[in-house]
Amino acid sequence: MTDGCSAFAGMTKKKILNSSVCVRARRRSNIFMPYPNIEFVIALTGEKAAGKGKAARILAQEGGFAVFRFSDPIRVAHVLASLHPKAPESPELLAAKTADYIEMNMERDANGTELFGAEDYALSLGVSPPQTVSLQDMGNRWRKKFGGGVFTDVLLAAAELLRMRRLVIDGFRNPGELEPLRAHLEGRWVAVGVVADIDVRKKRFLEKRRRVGDPVTEEDFLKLDRRDKGEGEPDDGQQVDRCLTLVQPENIIANNRSTTELETNIARWYRAQVEPRLDRE
Repeated sequence: MTDGCSAFAGMTKKKILNSSVCVRARRRSNIFMPYPNIEFVIALTGEKAAGKGKAARILAQEGGFAVFRFSDPIRVAHVLASLHPKAPESPELLAAKTADYIEMNMERDANGTELFGAEDYALSLGVSPPQTVSLQDMGNRWRKKFGGGVFTDVLLAAAELLRMRRLVIDGFRNPGELEPLRAHLEGRWVAVGVVADIDVRKKRFLEKRRRVGDPVTEEDFLKLDRRDKGEGEPDDGQQVDRCLTLVQPENIIANNRSTTELETNIARWYRAQVEPRLDRE
């Protein structure tokens, strides 16, 4: 496997080729481990536009959790592949750069600056913004190549590099993404599902700011939603419906109404399902 620094040799983008990436990449053989410093992980799944991101932010406020997204390493993988398409794909190197991306967004959040989404991050580095379908394809390719749990391992390794102890990981879409949690964090994680009625989700999606090229009609949204749930997808692809079947009924949170009601429901769930487990630590 190519050394992390030489893998990016020749890149002209200073935000990619920097000392923190090189330092983290050289540690790559040590970052995939049983993650001893992580205290607890809340893994979120849910239907498209059900409100997972909003739920993640509320959970973060409840218990001092950092919010990571399963799409974070996919965004980073898209940028790296665009900037240097011949560089070897490496989960270890992706973990190092994902840690940089997350740290950058944490700094922006602390400064009151708008966080980088997939489009903003790509544009800041001179890369064409990815469409949702492109991110879905990128995620499928990495899972097929490196295993269903690759993005979970990448995010957990990034958390270790950043010394994060409590995590909400937003957006797991394949059952295999839970395997590293089962293997390394027994008793220290819980899966949560966020759901909403189809008409509510459709309205939210079509009215919110979308990525370039995202669906603009109801039928386009429904097609994207069906793929997200698993229609026409391989076993290691998008499988949100299968993910939801793995969530215990008491950990399913409905989000059909107001943000205030969602906050109330999540606070009640958190006190019942998470606080007692943290108190035992």
